[in-house]
This record gives sequence, structure tokens and C-alpha cells, in this order.
Amino acid sequence: MKDTENDRAIAIVRGGAAHSDIGMPLRLAADGISDAAWMSGDRSDFPAAGVLRDGQIFAFVEGMKYVTLRLSTLHAKALLELGGMRHPDFSSGNWINITPLDPKIDLRAWLHKAHNAAKHLW
Repeated sequence: MKDTENDRAIAIVRGGAAHSDIGMPLRLAADGISDAAWMSGDRSDFPAAGVLRDGQIFAFVEGMKYVTLRLSTLHAKALLELGGMRHPDFSSGNWINITPLDPKIDLRAWLHKAHNAAKHLW
């Protein structure tokens, strides 16, 4: 079955822009995930970026404010309770925007939850 939300996330990264203040925390958090790949967008100036596993994007940065994580329904609900926000471009509710420097949210830990969801759910 085609994963249209994954296709949408890849399209966002390919065509989007992101500030490095948002991208660098994601890049650092992704270090050490051995089966993760970094994807940069097509723009030459400030490209958006994402983290993938086997073609499934499970985190990306676009714009100047948020890292977006694709989580299981249970983890998405938990992250919403910590201050995350649903990404408006995805109907499933599993894509959650967070501010990467929010002291209440451990980006590395939540990125690993998104990676685990990519391994087992999509």
C-alpha cells in the first residue's frame, strides 16, 4: 500500500527551506542511529532536511521554528501533552511539530521513538 503521508513529507523536504538553527539539533540527535539516512532538500540556500529509514521519513525540518516527528498514535498523544502540535499538512495526527530547544522535550529520545515507529509501523 502506498504511504501518501511519507510522499507528502518527502515533497515538503524537497521543496522547502529550513533555518540551520532548527536543522542542526535534528542532525545531532540523528547521529548514532546507524540505519538512518539524512536527506537534504533541492534548494541551494537553506534547504529543508529529513531523516529516513528504508525510504520512510520519520523526522524533518522545514521553516524556522519546528522539527516534525512521525510517531505512533500513543507517542503522538504523549508529545502533544508536552506541548507538541499536530502538523497541519497531515491528516493522521501522527506528525507532531516540536520546538527543538524546548527544555521539556528531549529531542534525541523522541527521535528514537519516531525511528522505532518507522521500523515497525510504516
